[in-house]
Amino acid sequence: MVVILNLIKRLREDTSGVAAIWTTLLAIIVFTLTALAVDGSWIFYTRSRLQATADASVLAAAANHDTYIDVANAYAETNMPATDNGDVLADVDIENGTWDAGTRTFDPAGTPVDAFRVTTRRATANGNALPLFFAQILGDNEIDVSMTATAITYREEMPTTACILTLSELDLSLTFTGNPDIIADGCSIMSNSTGDPSIKQTGSSYVVADCVYAVGEIQDKNIETTGCPAPVPNIPPVQDPYFDIEVPSPLPACRASVPDFGPGTENYIDAADGRFCSNIDIQGTVYLSPGVYYFSEDFDINSGAYVAGTGVTIVLTSETSPSTNTMFINGGAELHLSAPTSGDFSGILFYQDRNITWPTDPNSTINGNANSELTGAIYFPTSGLTINGTSGSVDDAAAGCLQIIADTLFFAGDATVGSNCDGAGTRDVIIYGAWQVQLVD
Repeated sequence: MVVILNLIKRLREDTSGVAAIWTTLLAIIVFTLTALAVDGSWIFYTRSRLQATADASVLAAAANHDTYIDVANAYAETNMPATDNGDVLADVDIENGTWDAGTRTFDPAGTPVDAFRVTTRRATANGNALPLFFAQILGDNEIDVSMTATAITYREEMPTTACILTLSELDLSLTFTGNPDIIADGCSIMSNSTGDPSIKQTGSSYVVADCVYAVGEIQDKNIETTGCPAPVPNIPPVQDPYFDIEVPSPLPACRASVPDFGPGTENYIDAADGRFCSNIDIQGTVYLSPGVYYFSEDFDINSGAYVAGTGVTIVLTSETSPSTNTMFINGGAELHLSAPTSGDFSGILFYQDRNITWPTDPNSTINGNANSELTGAIYFPTSGLTINGTSGSVDDAAAGCLQIIADTLFFAGDATVGSNCDGAGTRDVIIYGAWQVQLVD
């Protein structure tokens, strides 16, 4: 028994080997801290890169609505190439929707689209989870890391609407030539063309408008802008205000008979009597009752004619597609016409069916005069229109309302376009500045 007690006493008092034990324990702690530091720094670095990539990609997406997925992917590839990082951005992680500033939430199903969200990943789901270093000893070979960015997009509405608009997106679409005076009273001029130039002024023509805008370039010699310092190129295109207006199908039946519209004649015409299915050449006096008048062939109003009507829409249409019928109004004719203020063709005075296209220009032509009064929109969305003088009002342009909208426009005569369209039934041609983008989350 004494022997056992002495053995226990010697073991208790023996301190040899303690340093080795403490060294081993401290080595384990240092290694663990080093592993955490190295892998933690690696994760932090990757998160920073993923966030920077998400920010760049979402800003690019927000600035390019039509191609936002392709653009976002391109920015992601530039910032974190797939050869080194795998695919950090999948199409499913590029979303558009709406942003609620009050609750600071993104709704991917919201409309109209005013926000974009991008999530970049080094994750198992993308096949590119982030590999770890020292943590592998503990059985953690890789980790999923993702970062998200949200950006809103907006554009400022210009302080004026357009009363002259060209819809063609290519080449020169709006020309002022010769020596006419073009007055856009209280409104602006806009071209959707990306051409260089998109708007061209030649000769000694003189143009006055609140402002002149174009998607492309503007070649001007004598344009006076009263609402902006100078003409403004390179802005986004505007929406066709009447894009949703279509002719009915089927078209109204042809008229049983067509009156004589020759010189010295006087006719009272009712829209309910049907469609004009032959070439019409008006040279006498015509009174139009309120309604929509359909013309399937060429429609001319010649010198000496007097045409009047309130609540009237004249539709150039065709039963074949495409078609090339035109409208010609002679400068010797006198017109007093106003569009309806309600109904399917509200605000539209002349409407050209989208089936009618001209691959080259012979255009429809309006040769106006100072005695004519046209109220409403002249709308030729798929063909050219030549204006050799017209007016939005008999006495005072500021009191009138006239919109001229066509695929292309060629002004070679004086024209005054009034913008006092309250109650006229027309739709505003709203002009916006360039898209602005901002990170919000």
